[in-house]
Amino acid sequence: MKKDILINEVSTTVLNILEEHKAKGTMPKWNKGFVGGFQPLRENGQAYKGFNAFYLGLIVGIKGYTSPYFFTFNKLLEIMGYKKKDLNSKGFAVREGDKVSRVGFCKLDRIALAKKIDGKGTPIIYYETLNIKGDEFVDEEGNKWQAEGKIIPMMKNYTVFNACQVEGLPEKYFPKAEELAPTNQRIDEIDRFFDAQQSKLKTSTNGAFYRPKEDAVYMPEFSRWNTSNEYYSVLSHEYIHSTGTKERCNRAINNKFGSTKYAFEELVAELGSLFCMMEFNLQHQPTDNNIAYLDNWIKLLTDHKEAIFKATALASKGAEFLQQQAQSKGVALDVA
Repeated sequence: MKKDILINEVSTTVLNILEEHKAKGTMPKWNKGFVGGFQPLRENGQAYKGFNAFYLGLIVGIKGYTSPYFFTFNKLLEIMGYKKKDLNSKGFAVREGDKVSRVGFCKLDRIALAKKIDGKGTPIIYYETLNIKGDEFVDEEGNKWQAEGKIIPMMKNYTVFNACQVEGLPEKYFPKAEELAPTNQRIDEIDRFFDAQQSKLKTSTNGAFYRPKEDAVYMPEFSRWNTSNEYYSVLSHEYIHSTGTKERCNRAINNKFGSTKYAFEELVAELGSLFCMMEFNLQHQPTDNNIAYLDNWIKLLTDHKEAIFKATALASKGAEFLQQQAQSKGVALDVA
């Protein structure tokens, strides 16, 4: 898949969702969840992160998949004990396509490797930093590359398939429904997670916000929120703002209200909140207070189609900072 095609596909998907919710006067739920949780997983149970977690969550909501598991084409062959020559005779549900395109590694703002099979899979990306003076690199499809030149970061995309697209997979890839945590009670593990953060949590009588001068997050009392999901979604949002200070993740957070930079930071905080809630194994529940940002986000992504990639990267970095801070204080999440 060429760079422009991937970017257009992703930005169009996100913009359609924003436009749909703007018309309804509601905030989008970026991740509707799978059976058993809210994180998309590789075949080995490892969770996808950053943009991939965000985009695969969108795809699940659009297509109605229930399994959290995604596979590369070759992993499907390996798991099911097939060889490509056996596909037609064994009735493999995902057919090998005749057209497979590959391009060599190139700069950060270009797609380094593309592979799409019959248009059935979902493209995902990841970054690799290559010392390209003779280094060899083997990608997840088993393709070997010989690097040349100087050290530069690379963006690569490849195709994955949800378990629901494939017939005959083992039952372990189709989790049974489990009872989720109560939605109107505090959760001790998550409270300890935020207690471990550098920014202090204070009670507010005037909405939720982060105040950089005090390095403090202000939140209304828990009893004033409709659900614990809503409370922890907003709390995560404000704590993501706190990661933008110079000594943490160093983002531009003191922006003029209504400006493009202000809207972008709000998008980063909203996506960072989503990533935190995935880790908490809770449904992300944005409040309708953020509806005012929809027009700004639509304009931002219309004018800068690659902004969603940058926003998810910064949001993921902010969420990871919070996780590392909690771990440094001996707080480990166990809320699944």
